[in-house]
Amino acid sequence: MKQPPAPRKEDLIWQGKPRWWTALRKSISENYTLTSQRLKIEYGILNRHTEEIELFRVQDLSVTRSMWDRMFGVGNIVISSGDATGSITVLHDIPDAESVKDKIRDVSRVERQRNRVGVFEETYTEGIVDGQ
Repeated sequence: MKQPPAPRKEDLIWQGKPRWWTALRKSISENYTLTSQRLKIEYGILNRHTEEIELFRVQDLSVTRSMWDRMFGVGNIVISSGDATGSITVLHDIPDAESVKDKIRDVSRVERQRNRVGVFEETYTEGIVDGQ
């Protein structure tokens, strides 16, 4: 009888937290961990909560920066996913946000290929009648 494949080792890719001088409360209470399979977000001071996004479910990534963010060299990474924890997740005040976003994108592509998951995009056009 054929045995199921052994679980794949999970490698640490990146760890971070919000930069302390831009978001003191968040820097104390939030931690981010990117592995080869998932993004883990831990938050809370007294009561700890953990969210995990399976990387093969990541659909879209973007970075937003205010004027202050640019001055301090940080950005917010916005992640859109099909995960049950919610469709939009934001990693706040991340130093070198573009580089971190690229790491998430690269690892999520590898995970989609490994899990044989394709991305289906649906488009909706309002008001088109008879192809016009």
